[in-house]
Amino acid sequence: MSIAALHRLYVIKCKEENKPHVLYKIYYNIFMEDFNISFWQPKKDQCEDCTAYLNADDKSVLKEKYDLHLQEKCLARSEKERDKQNINEDYVVCVYDLQAVMPCPRGEVSSFYYISKLNLFNLTITKLGKNSSDCFVWHEGEGGRGLNEIGSCVLMYLNRLNDEAAGDFDVVFYSDNCCGQQKNKYMLATYQYAMKIYPKLRSIIHKFLIKGHTQNEGDAAHSLIQRNISMALKSSPISVPDQYITLITTARKKGTPFAVHELAHDSFLDLKCLGVGNFVTSEDGQKVKWSEIKISPQRT
Repeated sequence: MSIAALHRLYVIKCKEENKPHVLYKIYYNIFMEDFNISFWQPKKDQCEDCTAYLNADDKSVLKEKYDLHLQEKCLARSEKERDKQNINEDYVVCVYDLQAVMPCPRGEVSSFYYISKLNLFNLTITKLGKNSSDCFVWHEGEGGRGLNEIGSCVLMYLNRLNDEAAGDFDVVFYSDNCCGQQKNKYMLATYQYAMKIYPKLRSIIHKFLIKGHTQNEGDAAHSLIQRNISMALKSSPISVPDQYITLITTARKKGTPFAVHELAHDSFLDLKCLGVGNFVTSEDGQKVKWSEIKISPQRT
């Protein structure tokens, strides 16, 4: 929507009602000077369930599902706030998320639009309460963005936590609901493997945020990185992946810089070869629906 589009609709309405209408310049001046309104531009992806409800002609059909969705969103966020209040040396709370792909080369050079680009990936794990983030970076020539890559990064992070811990500790992870990356039986097997090889690791709990409302502290790190990239692109194009590494490293101007780990193909493990337990059926024999797993509202 724009002022020009509004003016066109205004003219059509006036003609339908046989009323006079003003020219676009007058309409524009009135809109800009007499009204304290503007066009809202969303800065993040919108929830499809919320958008479907808000745009529905008959909201009563979706009302029950929408109310439950909002309740679950609030419960998930309240759960994360409770965990943040319990943070101490032996209770670690982290969120991890994969940043939007960063294509290379990137810039305003016309030839860039007609060549195949190399995508760079960045998995950011943010430790809540410490304002520290680890960025695991690789490009698609070294690996994809599936379970093996995400799980390998998580294992590397747990290894560092185990080395730094003074005693036994518990870890709580928060993430989105991507079944191809972390919400599957192979990730649970990866956590079981981590419990066996890291002696100080006492427990791992993974909590999934509600679909469409997965905004978390890791998004702030991604925002800083994207801002640094946008500033760099104003002066010169990004031609090689190493330039992204430098921009990620220097993105945080205050506080602890991001710890950047540049990964190669031999950094990733084949986690699907781990022996998995019975993660297909529940204790009562029902099929486990991974996409629907969430914290129970009755949890205290």
